[in-house]
Amino acid sequence: MVIALPLTSSTSRRHLVATAILLFFWVTVTFPWVEGFSVSVIKKATGQSLQDGFIPSVVLDDDLRKELNSQQPNEDAPPYNLDDGHLRPMTELQQQGPNDPCIKKIVPPGNHFEIYSLDDLFPHTQMSHIFNTNTSFRNGLRDAIRHDMMFGEGSLYGSMNDEQKDAELALQKPMIGLWKEWRVAPIADTPTLTVVKDQDDDNSIRMKATTAILRQHLGNNLFIVVPTGDEFMERIGSLCNSTQAPFHWTEVVGVAATQNRRMGDKTDHSWHQDYGCLEKNGGNNKHVFMGFPCQDNYHGTGVFPHLIPLKYEQWATQKDVTVGNGNLQKPMFYEGHPPEKHIVRPWYAPGKEIIVFRDVDVLHSTPDIQFRSSIMRFG
Repeated sequence: MVIALPLTSSTSRRHLVATAILLFFWVTVTFPWVEGFSVSVIKKATGQSLQDGFIPSVVLDDDLRKELNSQQPNEDAPPYNLDDGHLRPMTELQQQGPNDPCIKKIVPPGNHFEIYSLDDLFPHTQMSHIFNTNTSFRNGLRDAIRHDMMFGEGSLYGSMNDEQKDAELALQKPMIGLWKEWRVAPIADTPTLTVVKDQDDDNSIRMKATTAILRQHLGNNLFIVVPTGDEFMERIGSLCNSTQAPFHWTEVVGVAATQNRRMGDKTDHSWHQDYGCLEKNGGNNKHVFMGFPCQDNYHGTGVFPHLIPLKYEQWATQKDVTVGNGNLQKPMFYEGHPPEKHIVRPWYAPGKEIIVFRDVDVLHSTPDIQFRSSIMRFG
């Protein structure tokens, strides 16, 4: 867009001022990082300032961009049998139970992962289209979710004061939180037992900044029912199929410190399982990842985690390392290099914003070439 100002003697001050205002409005809408309308919306909704400005991005050199563009999703990769020895757990595992060779359970072909659209969860909102064509919405949504996880009710950062929280947000490093609010109350006469309670007040909105951004970008159509921030998070989180709290949320940004690499570098795959088990009593819980691509209308790899579909369920319970409800609370890493034919690099595209899988059915890793501003995990 080009705006020409005919600077002649007949040009009035009034016209120049009006044109300047229009230009400023166009710049702030077209380039939201200049002024950031989302910031004022969130501040109005929450009464707090929002760290604005830097959004994690990736700049690839020409060779890496060509390699990224040449990557194939390989989503029909044959399942991998861990018994072939190319990949080995880095700590000793318990062999009884599901890992017993006599009772190993085959993962049914085609059941290793699922892809969802935002429109599947929020029909009639055009959310998928807006998310993939509006950088301001994508960045504002990410900022708002982070803000609510830091400042909202039930924040895991409650021991910090507001100044410390602002400083933590400004670091743009991974964050943790809960996708669904929960509170623990002791059962009468049995103080060691606990139960989980939902919100008492259905009218209370926990994710206020997220609600404001959703209403700003989706609320122009009278026929669209815009979800609140709480509904947005809980509907995505419902794909976890989790029946046991806490309902973990994690935002992953950047490259693991152990890689000694920068965003934009190619990294080694780091194959792992987050827990290596499912919830007790026949649980069928899943990991849910929502991707935030670096550019509008992106089609390609580098957003979702890379996967190795497994032939058999892998219950990676380390010897003598279980806490809480019996679930493994730290990732189980594997060393070695599997044959390339078994590696899936899931394809991101508009209408494919979310990937879901069970932790015992696959190994997963950060993409070897990242092209995302963020990935959010619901578990």
